[in-house]
Amino acid sequence: MVHHAVVERQVLHPIADELYRLLREMDPARWRDEWEGKARARMLALRDRIQQLMEDRAFSRASSGEAGPLKERLLELANLIETAMPRPGQGRLKASWGEFRQKMVPAYERLAGTLSVMDIHVPSLRPTNYLRNVFHIFNGVWALTFVHHLMSMLSIQIFAVVFTTICWTLEWLRRDRPEMNARIMRVFKPIAHPHESWRVNSATWYGTSFLFLAFCGDLAAITTALVVLALGDPAAAVIGRRFGRIKLVHGRSLEGTLAFTVFAGLGAFGALSFYHPEFTLPQAALVALAGAVPGALAELFSRRVDDNFSVPVCAASGVLILRAIAGF
Repeated sequence: MVHHAVVERQVLHPIADELYRLLREMDPARWRDEWEGKARARMLALRDRIQQLMEDRAFSRASSGEAGPLKERLLELANLIETAMPRPGQGRLKASWGEFRQKMVPAYERLAGTLSVMDIHVPSLRPTNYLRNVFHIFNGVWALTFVHHLMSMLSIQIFAVVFTTICWTLEWLRRDRPEMNARIMRVFKPIAHPHESWRVNSATWYGTSFLFLAFCGDLAAITTALVVLALGDPAAAVIGRRFGRIKLVHGRSLEGTLAFTVFAGLGAFGALSFYHPEFTLPQAALVALAGAVPGALAELFSRRVDDNFSVPVCAASGVLILRAIAGF
């Protein structure tokens, strides 16, 4: 049996990290045809590293336990690189490499899931998905409508408890019944990220964050948090993937983080000005900023915690702290 801590340090984590970086750069929103030669060379080098690991005597003897599923995942990736990567000189570079990427992403996510069992954590890919971005915004509009026009604070709290309970019950059922998980993922495939087939999905984290918002008891904080998540996250995704050049942490960029802050701040300011006339315009601007900045930082640094939970919780907490200090 290969000691996974040694493999993580010397081989596995670098392989997974290189594949993650490659697949991010191959996203259609980022792709440039002039990258084709370099992308091919890096993919072939990655294949060679995997094949060298497969030839390692200690690793090849490990046919069960942790290394068994891991070998399957690595072999799947090497075979895909060998058989599915576009041939040199093939036309329609962006389309052909995009098709190759679509085959590689699920294999990468299966590898990430196997590594997580071994306590080796690598980032999950979040491909460009404009339908998901629209759905994200729609959720914010829907939630604001319910909070301000259809529910009292008590009914909001009851709804949050029921909704969160349903979400976590479905999570348990998905783990216990793989066939149910497969059906659910087929239904939500157009808006789901690949890693949500084996990790807690974003809707569950969103519901859990809403439970926190409901019991914080501050309608202005709830309003700000909902808008910050609804607008900031899609803005960071679209701007960051398309124009992100200055890298920060966890695959995020300065451009994406600034886009998050600007769109979330302006949206929160507009919502607060409309729904909370008790604030003066300067006060509404401060409250919006108090939600947008912590929300952007949460999105930037969230790695193991889903940002559909961390962003609204941090945004609401920023508003609560400001209001406690400023007294408005």
